Amino acid sequence: MLIEALHGNVSGKNSATLLETKVVEMCSRLLKRRTAPPAIGAGARDADLEEGLAGLQRLVLTFLHALLENNTSALLVRMHEALDLPALAELAIGWHKAYSASRRQDDLLEAGFMAYTLLRRIGDAHGLDALPPSALGDLAPYERLTGRVEISSRGGGLERLDAERTPVLG
Repeated sequence: MLIEALHGNVSGKNSATLLETKVVEMCSRLLKRRTAPPAIGAGARDADLEEGLAGLQRLVLTFLHALLENNTSALLVRMHEALDLPALAELAIGWHKAYSASRRQDDLLEAGFMAYTLLRRIGDAHGLDALPPSALGDLAPYERLTGRVEISSRGGGLERLDAERTPVLG
């Protein structure tokens, strides 16, 4: 986002430039964090810090999704290697449990769904072997909120549409 502000929209060059930095690793560290750092000085409450951490994590997820706007395969490889996928699944599961307990905080469901869709996007491209089978079961509430698009090929088989490749209909 900062690069785009400085250089303008250069259609994928921003993602390529950021690929050369440690931004994905830094995002991974922020997404793995479960508690906010201890309050420094007076006036900061633990609840405010936890809410601030959750807000920061939602911004990190938005940033990672924005990086993938151009369906950058190299960036998906980098995310698969650098992001802690089990921690990302744990974050999505935790936010869904908190949403289920309160039923009033739609932003928790939205944030969890963002974590889930990033996880699915990486998994669709490179697999989710790093996730324990129990995590996949715990992600089922999000799976019910998604759909897959398939088209019938000329040979009569089904072909799944994905973000990387869209078949040409003729």
